[in-house]
Amino acid sequence: MRFLLNLLTDPLLLAFVVMALGWLFYVRRRYRRAKLCFVLAGSWILIMAVTPLSIFLTKQLEYQYHILDPGTVKKNQDRPIHIVVLGGGASVGEGVTTADQLSGDALSRIVEGIRLHRRISGSHLVTSGFSIRGDRSQADLLATTAVELGISPADTLWLHQPTNTREEAAAYRARFGDSTTIILVTSAIHLPRAMGWFRYQGLDPIPAPANHLVKFNPDRWTYNWWPSYRKVMLMDKVFHEYAGLAELAWARRSQDN
Repeated sequence: MRFLLNLLTDPLLLAFVVMALGWLFYVRRRYRRAKLCFVLAGSWILIMAVTPLSIFLTKQLEYQYHILDPGTVKKNQDRPIHIVVLGGGASVGEGVTTADQLSGDALSRIVEGIRLHRRISGSHLVTSGFSIRGDRSQADLLATTAVELGISPADTLWLHQPTNTREEAAAYRARFGDSTTIILVTSAIHLPRAMGWFRYQGLDPIPAPANHLVKFNPDRWTYNWWPSYRKVMLMDKVFHEYAGLAELAWARRSQDN
C-alpha cells in the first residue's frame, strides 16, 4: 500500500502523467482536452517550483515540535533512557569515511543523537535501519559514526532489520517493550509521522527534531517567489510524508475497527 501511495502522490510524476495524457489526447485530435492537460501540468509545475507553497507546507510539518532541551528530560532510575535515531538513508562505498556513507538526513540525525546522549547521563543510543544492498546496515553505519565521534560502543544498541518507520516502531517495541524513556530523533519533517507510528505501538516518545529544511532568517524573505528546484524537492518530501500519514490513519482506523 505504501508503494502505491508514494507512486500516486509523487508531485513530478503526477505532472508527467497529466502531460502524457495530454499528448495522448493530442494524437487522437482531441485538442481541447489536450490543451487542458498541458495547462494543468504546466500550472502544477509552476506552483511547485515558483510559489512558496512547498515552503509553507514543509514548515507546517517541521515546526510541530520544538528542539529538545536535554535538561527537561526527567530521569527515572527504573526506566532506561534510549535515544532512538531512525535510519535516514546511506550509500555504502569504499574509500570514504563511515560518516560520509550516510545521507545528509541520517548524518544530521546521528549528530543530534550524539548531542543529546552527551548531555543525558546514563542514556543509550539506539540506531535503526536495514541494509539496502546486503552490505552494512544503516544501524551499523549510524552507530559506528557515533563511536568514531567519541561515543562508547557500550552505549550503542542496534536495530538492523526495519525497512521503514512503521517497522522501526514495531521492532523497538518487540525488543525493548514499553518500560523505557524514549527520545525519538529523526528529521523534523518526518517527526510527526514517526511519532504517530511509535504511539501506534503504545509507546510515548519524547520528540527530538533534527535537519530542518526550512530555516527562518530575519535578513531573508523565507516565503519567496523565486523559481527553484529546491521547492520541487520540498514538495516531493511533503507528499512523501502525507502519503505516510495517510497510511498511518488507515492503520489506526483498521485497528479501531
